[in-house]
Amino acid sequence: MKICNVENCNNNVWSGGKCKLHIVKKPLSSGRGFITKKPVSQNKIIKNNEHAKKLKEFFINVWDKNKHYSEVSGTFLGNNFSTIYMHHILEKRNFPEACFDKENIVFLTAEEHASVELDKFKYEYINNKRNQLILKYERT
Repeated sequence: MKICNVENCNNNVWSGGKCKLHIVKKPLSSGRGFITKKPVSQNKIIKNNEHAKKLKEFFINVWDKNKHYSEVSGTFLGNNFSTIYMHHILEKRNFPEACFDKENIVFLTAEEHASVELDKFKYEYINNKRNQLILKYERT
């Protein structure tokens, strides 16, 4: 077994020349631990920032053009914009072509959004919209 290449560290190395204490880490979104963070090129950071700006502009546009009620429960979401109230029915990573499709956005309360993130089939309304969108994008 190799030894960490950081000075005065005698921990075992699992990969990359550094032990688990010295690998760059970032917290998980749930706050329950850490994941290893791979180095990211500047070009990728710039592209991600541009994409994030476009996505925020898209969300604001959708927010401004729709009533602020949950499409599942009918609960009023308030007048203050927040992306927590909007959910992509078809995941952005699996359906990048649907990322900026307003039909792919559903308005939810924060609690409903958290629930659907854990179980994407929880709400019948969203399941029906998902089936329509899959037909639209001709994928299963």
